[in-house]
Amino acid sequence: MAGLTLAARLCQQGRAPVIVERASSIEGGYSLGLYPLGSCVLHGLNTYERLVERAIPLKRYELASGSGRVLQAFDLSILTGAGGPLLMISRSDLVRLLEASCTDADLRRGVIVSSLVQYPDAAEVSFDNGTIERFDVVFGSTASARQTGSGFSAGQQGTTQVGCCGLGGPTLNGSSPPNVAREWWGAGRLFGAYPVPGQVMCAAGAY
Repeated sequence: MAGLTLAARLCQQGRAPVIVERASSIEGGYSLGLYPLGSCVLHGLNTYERLVERAIPLKRYELASGSGRVLQAFDLSILTGAGGPLLMISRSDLVRLLEASCTDADLRRGVIVSSLVQYPDAAEVSFDNGTIERFDVVFGSTASARQTGSGFSAGQQGTTQVGCCGLGGPTLNGSSPPNVAREWWGAGRLFGAYPVPGQVMCAAGAY
């Protein structure tokens, strides 16, 4: 998301960035909830109205017991009424929205960066297909940093054991009220349902 947003902004400035994405397809994935503080960047890319068309506003959050009884319900307009709605959208739809803003970008799917070498005036990038190119500036994710090794530094990475596991994935709509996110909490377990257009994102956890 950050890379596509940056690329869209560079295109607005008349530049032609190269976007390298290791995934060959954007289908599937999880859902995202964009608060006004996060979605405001799309105003600058002139894509906010398209975001509103593809997303649904989340109006209420419900907390239920493990047996299904709703314990608390929160009107989210109290939080978002002044700044704008909390918009729910699938990851793949948001990726398409951002890609449409990258008008002059060179988008390469299914490509992996194998190494990066920093020079005083450029960065040399080697790809998994054997090609090598030079760029003025290279931005990468922390996953790219771990993959390419010492040629690219993104700080120290660490892990924390929290004793919890989770599973998420999209399901067909109909299992949760529209515009409502609901979580069921029990002893050592959690199940959540988060709506997006045409789907409900479900997540389960145990600890």
